[in-house]
Amino acid sequence: MFVRFKGDHILRRHLAMKRICRRKPLQQLMSCGDEVLSASIARDETVKEKRVRQPWGGKVAQGVILVLYHRNRRGGRNPPWRVLLALTWGVSQAAFAHPHSFIDMKTEIISRDNYLSGFKMTWTMDEITSADVFYDDAGAKPDSVAWKKLAAQVMANVLGQHYFTEVYRDGQRVKFEDMPAEYHLYRNGQKAVLMFVLPLAHPPLLAGSPIFFSTYDPTYFVDMTYRDETAITLPAGLSAGCKLTLMTPKPNPSLQAYALSLDNPGSKGVDTSLGKQFAQRVQLQCH
Repeated sequence: MFVRFKGDHILRRHLAMKRICRRKPLQQLMSCGDEVLSASIARDETVKEKRVRQPWGGKVAQGVILVLYHRNRRGGRNPPWRVLLALTWGVSQAAFAHPHSFIDMKTEIISRDNYLSGFKMTWTMDEITSADVFYDDAGAKPDSVAWKKLAAQVMANVLGQHYFTEVYRDGQRVKFEDMPAEYHLYRNGQKAVLMFVLPLAHPPLLAGSPIFFSTYDPTYFVDMTYRDETAITLPAGLSAGCKLTLMTPKPNPSLQAYALSLDNPGSKGVDTSLGKQFAQRVQLQCH
């Protein structure tokens, strides 16, 4: 079940609510979300209100926005993945482990006519994080409204951080399209897997100076890593003329100690410059 953005009203409404309501005080989020949702439905002539309102009822704003902030029904604990999503909105949290959640990444280079057109990314979450992702929709089937809603929630928050990815050539940042070409959330045993295609807005020519890309959580709350170079692949047609190099940093003991110290009571808890220092970089060189 691939979900494409064209006509994906669930994802579009999530993004609209995030964009408009992200700077609202916490106590105003519910009313803001309701207002944006109502306006979105009123403007959208391609979807019948009955189809949107019936499956989700009055819980849409809470499911879309407040799920990022509210304590869940298991005794008030903030689940790891939802805390990560809250960070994308700039919500301060008192204490984190660094890292607390782990994502195993795989990336496929996508090319077209000798240009780098995008990346197909597959993120596999650890079992504990996955349990939290699926908690409210444990029984949902992949083709159900609840599952599509969950996939859209996760994807919308990844978009809120520009795919957690940076691409550079010659010191200049390569821009992305605002929406993924496609995305898919599925289970692999006990693990949640998010797959999406990240399209580049202005695809660069592959030949020439090297292209660098990196995917990481700026706060290092989530450890996002490639196991090794085999996790990054080229299409068959580029294998002869291109080379991929994975660069993994080796943080010194003082930086590692600082990351652990953010877990202590009284620490500031969030350092958005930390993740980059632990982030892997990939070099793509083509001739």
